[in-house]
Amino acid sequence: MNSKIDLVTFRLFVFWYTVGIFLLTFDLVPPPLEWANAVFLILCGVLGGFYFIRTYGLFIGGITVAVIMVFSIAAEVFGVSTGLLFGDYDYNPDFGLVFF
Repeated sequence: MNSKIDLVTFRLFVFWYTVGIFLLTFDLVPPPLEWANAVFLILCGVLGGFYFIRTYGLFIGGITVAVIMVFSIAAEVFGVSTGLLFGDYDYNPDFGLVFF
């Protein structure tokens, strides 16, 4: 894993997080930026993936990341379909692309 990619991703995450905290704290999120939560979640996942792969190696780290992704997606699908786990909700275009 390239440490420069890690560093750039981490700096982008810190910037995105800082701006997000400010905008959410003061209720200043403009409608065109409502999709920004999806970017934050993607950056968190990528950083987590970097961590597991760097810490445990490509094989174990990759398997760990894959298992977390599969269980997370399954929990989301189950929660949206049944209303259990997270309560009743659905996705709308504000979250970004909707795949399933």
